[in-house]
Amino acid sequence: MFTDEIAQQPDALRDLVRHYRSEEGSATLNALREAMRDLREESGARSVTFTGMGSSLYAAYSVTPLLRATEWRAEPIEAGEALNYGAGEGWKPQGVVVAISQSGESAETRALAERLAPTSRLIAITNDPDSGLSRAARVTLPLCAGEEAAISAKTYSNTLGTLLILAAVLTGERLSVTLERLEATADAMEAALSPQWDDPIRRAADAVDNARSVHFIGRGPSLAAAYEGALVIGEGAHVTAVGLPGGSFRHGPLELAEE
Repeated sequence: MFTDEIAQQPDALRDLVRHYRSEEGSATLNALREAMRDLREESGARSVTFTGMGSSLYAAYSVTPLLRATEWRAEPIEAGEALNYGAGEGWKPQGVVVAISQSGESAETRALAERLAPTSRLIAITNDPDSGLSRAARVTLPLCAGEEAAISAKTYSNTLGTLLILAAVLTGERLSVTLERLEATADAMEAALSPQWDDPIRRAADAVDNARSVHFIGRGPSLAAAYEGALVIGEGAHVTAVGLPGGSFRHGPLELAEE
C-alpha cells in the first residue's frame, strides 16, 4: 500500500495544481490575500509562524529560507511546544499563524488552532476541509491529495506544493510561475519512480541494512527532506533515524559514523 501511494504522488501534485488554477482555488487564494492585507493594516507585521506535528511541521522548513530572503520573518514551531510553553491565554502572535495538519485533527495542532481562532490570524493547510482545524481557521488551503492509508507520502509532497503556493502569494511572485514549476516537479517525480531506479534503491537499502542508526543530513530547504526522511525510516522500517542540519552533525554525531 505504501509503495502504491508513493507512486500516486505525481498525479496528486497535478491535482493540486489543477485545483489552484480553478475558480474555487483562485477564490481561496483571493481570500488569503485579503486576510494578509487586513493583517498588515492591523499590525504592520510581516511575520509568519508555521506550526504542526511530525511531517506537517517538517514541510515548513522547505519555505522558511525562501520567505526569510524577502521581507518576511518566518519560524517553524512544533504545535505541542507552542500549545504548552508558548501559547498561553495572553499569547498574541504578531503575524499570521499557518497551522498544518494532513488530517486536520492532530490533537495538538487542533487545540492550538482553536485557541488562536478568535484572533482571525489563522491559516489552515489540511487534506480535510471539513476538519476541526479548518473550522477554526480564517482561510483553509486544501491539499487535494486524495485518500491516504499508509505513511504520509501524497499528503506530504502536496503539503510542500501548497506551502510554495502560499509563499508565492506572500512574496508577490506570479502564481502561474509557481504552478508551472510544480507541474515540472510532478514530471520529475514520475521519472524518479521509473523502474530503472529500482536497483540503485535496493543497493542503497542494502548498504544501510545493518547500520545501528541512520542520520539524514540537510541544510536550508533540504532540512525538510532530512527530518521527513528520518521520520519515515523510523516509522516504516523501525530503524533508529535522526535528521540533522549539517553543522549540527559535525558537533558530536559525526563520531558515530563508520566506514
